[in-house]
Amino acid sequence: ANLTVVGEGIVTLNGYDTDNIPADYLDTVTVTATPEKGWELRSIKVDGGKIEVNEEIKPEGGAYTFTMPSHDVEITVTFEKTGFGLESYALNFFEEGHGTITLDPEDTAHVGDRIIITADPDDGYRVSSVTVIDEYGYAVPVSFISKTAGYVEVWSFTMPAAAVDIYVVFEVQGASYYDDVRTDAWYFDAVTFVTDRGYFYGIEKDLFAPYMNMDRAMFVTVLGRISNVDVSKYTGIAFTDVAEGSYYAPYVAWAAENGIVLGRDAETFDPYANITREEMAAIMYRYCNFLGVDMTIDNEMFMDRYVDRDDISDWAVTYVEWAVGAGLIRGMSDNTIDPLDYATRAQVAQVIKNLCDKVLYR
Repeated sequence: ANLTVVGEGIVTLNGYDTDNIPADYLDTVTVTATPEKGWELRSIKVDGGKIEVNEEIKPEGGAYTFTMPSHDVEITVTFEKTGFGLESYALNFFEEGHGTITLDPEDTAHVGDRIIITADPDDGYRVSSVTVIDEYGYAVPVSFISKTAGYVEVWSFTMPAAAVDIYVVFEVQGASYYDDVRTDAWYFDAVTFVTDRGYFYGIEKDLFAPYMNMDRAMFVTVLGRISNVDVSKYTGIAFTDVAEGSYYAPYVAWAAENGIVLGRDAETFDPYANITREEMAAIMYRYCNFLGVDMTIDNEMFMDRYVDRDDISDWAVTYVEWAVGAGLIRGMSDNTIDPLDYATRAQVAQVIKNLCDKVLYR
């Protein structure tokens, strides 16, 4: 439990004069708040008010308790002046679009209050600047507190004896092609890469479906597009289960003719089956071999980190070791390669970007 005190008063945690104390899950934590002369207790917020204190807050202070959850908490005890300084001043905020601003407190504040500004940019935008100007035209110092992985930024300032205008400016950082691919997603660059080059697209105009599994027909089609295959030259049907006239038929014919795919057997390709990670490695291996790439396996020791390497099918061991050594495929965790798992569209986008960056165009 970590303590922040706003205003003037004495606060103890479980009787200790400290800013933080250890507490176990379901422990009772006692916050004792005693305002200094000329001040009164205004609020006690645990995790911003998400966890309620058990007693009614009284201006003269007292002892207040709450039950410790299963995570660290932030306790904010706020005192405000009595007599003078009780006048509240307006908080006005202005944003130049492309984001959401929240204030705590929301509309008015007293002198000395700590104002928290949370700025959540829209997809494709970032916080450019946060400025606070009082009604007399003077700048109020603003402090940066934190930023999350989603680019949500938290700022704060101390309320002066005047109304203030708060300005938050967002700037564009390159928007996504798709509504379901945020610019802060780990696969954003890869999805943009494959879309820019026309290797593959969304399942709809505005949807990429990053967590949908990739099928075998689509994966072979992507490699064919990378090679700019002339589909007019591949009119035959390589396997009995490849539909004539389908978008993928010429690419499968091209891949079969050049030894890139072998099919489930001599007659079937199983085009709509989800592709596994080891199948993806095998097809890329044969594709690069067809292009004349040096297929020497580099960095075999990289495989030593994977505790499930024995799960790789015997026929696929060489292919997976090559793909890992070449930097095309990474583990699903620090120590698992998950060779039999299906590859999602986001994962395939990243693998294709890796293939281009690390092997084809290095």
